[in-house]
Amino acid sequence: MSRTDSAFTDLLARARHSAVHLKMRDSYGIGEEAAEFERWRSGWRPEPNPETWWNDFHTWVRDAKARGVALRREGARPVWFYSLADMSWACVLFQDGDRARVWQWGPRRLWDEAVGAYEWWRDRGSLGLHRFGLTVSSSGQRVWLDNPSAESWPLDVSPA
Repeated sequence: MSRTDSAFTDLLARARHSAVHLKMRDSYGIGEEAAEFERWRSGWRPEPNPETWWNDFHTWVRDAKARGVALRREGARPVWFYSLADMSWACVLFQDGDRARVWQWGPRRLWDEAVGAYEWWRDRGSLGLHRFGLTVSSSGQRVWLDNPSAESWPLDVSPA
């Protein structure tokens, strides 16, 4: 680990409320990613097992988030959604006093799905977690609202 990495990890380890990422350039490895993107377009998918791509940076950020640290980028709060099943992703950048900016990629529109789920929840009176349940049987898993015989939907846990 370099001295810079050590200083970064020490600062992030001491963060209790928020940490800021200052963007220093506009692109990160675009040339290197072009070949992988073309492979993805032709059907290849990366290994979904995090052990194949996880590095120290991911651990540092995960640990900070687990402590409740809000990670900000230039005063903004990015929120990421990922699907390991089809490699779809969405990033929503919230900035105080401004409309959120949304980027989505892949076959699923993950932010649109999140908005739909939020609207479903809000339209039903902002349901408490205690009202949801899970039934697991040999025929699959179902999430339900209020009781197992009421409104329910399948939970897909199949591997990617």
